[in-house]
Amino acid sequence: MQVDQLAHVRSQVAAQLESRGWKMLSGVAIAMKEVETAVGQKTAHAYLGKFQADSENWTLTGSYWSEGRNVLEPAMTLIPTTADEEKLRACVEAFAEEAERYVAQSYAVKLRREHGIGGSRS
Repeated sequence: MQVDQLAHVRSQVAAQLESRGWKMLSGVAIAMKEVETAVGQKTAHAYLGKFQADSENWTLTGSYWSEGRNVLEPAMTLIPTTADEEKLRACVEAFAEEAERYVAQSYAVKLRREHGIGGSRS
């Protein structure tokens, strides 16, 4: 049951992230989002897992590396394993908003936004 529940929650979370511009993935990361920065395109990833083996929460976390650190480290959302669709949607929205805010505050993104420096290389 646990594996089936994880697959179901994973697909729901990934679909919610996709509606916010993330791309669904089928590996360890459940979704990714490309970000234009002053140093070119960078990628944020989202992950879903169990908080602890006996926990009653899933964790939705992310990674986006800037200046040698994961700026999404503090962007962790707990999703109760008993969450209905409305609660699940609210949790994913909270994570996505927080993740997008942290990414927007990263140095290379701010540099591009404030000074128009950099971008994709062709």
